[in-house]
Amino acid sequence: CRRIGENGAHLIEEISEKKNGAPVNILTHCNTGKLATGGDGTAFSVIKTAFENGLVNHVYADETRPLLQGARLTSWELMQEGIDVTLICDNMAGLLMKEGKIDLVITGADKDEIGVMIFPNATELEAEGFCLEARDGAMSDPRLLSEIHRRLAARDREVSGSSTRI
Repeated sequence: CRRIGENGAHLIEEISEKKNGAPVNILTHCNTGKLATGGDGTAFSVIKTAFENGLVNHVYADETRPLLQGARLTSWELMQEGIDVTLICDNMAGLLMKEGKIDLVITGADKDEIGVMIFPNATELEAEGFCLEARDGAMSDPRLLSEIHRRLAARDREVSGSSTRI
């Protein structure tokens, strides 16, 4: 899990550099720490490593309904590491992104999920050339969706017996 943190921290460093070296604000969802996975966790390991390198300003943790893993586990683990955290209800995430308070979203992996995923905010995606269209209240880029579907189809051919959520 520590290697996940080291690799992911490099991506957070790139985002920080685009902010003139300022530390980033992260939104995380569910529980991805040692209580869920062992070691330093999956996405939690990325946050912890980036924090140790001075790259994290603040973390917003979704409550993660219906089991409240973010409220009960993630927030506690972040506080144990001395990382500044605010617990938010799941519905608050979209508003924080719209207000530009989130620089990236990072989620973890378990047996039913794809893996660690790091998403820059909408402004960053547009700067990278993605055309974000509003559809049914969600923003998407056809190329990005196509790539996600291609990778999921490839994964589906290789792995069986587990569901995949996006």
